[in-house]
Amino acid sequence: MLGTSADVWGIGAVLFEATTDEVPFDAHDDEERYEQLERQAEPVQLYRRVPAAFNDLVYSCLASDPALRPTVDEVAKRLTAFAQQRFTGG
Repeated sequence: MLGTSADVWGIGAVLFEATTDEVPFDAHDDEERYEQLERQAEPVQLYRRVPAAFNDLVYSCLASDPALRPTVDEVAKRLTAFAQQRFTGG
């Protein structure tokens, strides 16, 4: 059953792609895609220099175990805090 953890995974995938200009999993078929999902994606920091807090957020969203993903509220709070720190200095 899909729930909000699937939405959080989707947010992580969008953040990954927006940061790296690549999809987190580039597979030719469903079997390969599922295999890649089990292994997880390459760290964002390998592609671009991003703050560790942002990298951690993206990867927590992409956790293969839905129970390890943050809630939607946690994602919103962490993104807000990141944006405030990044763009307003506070």
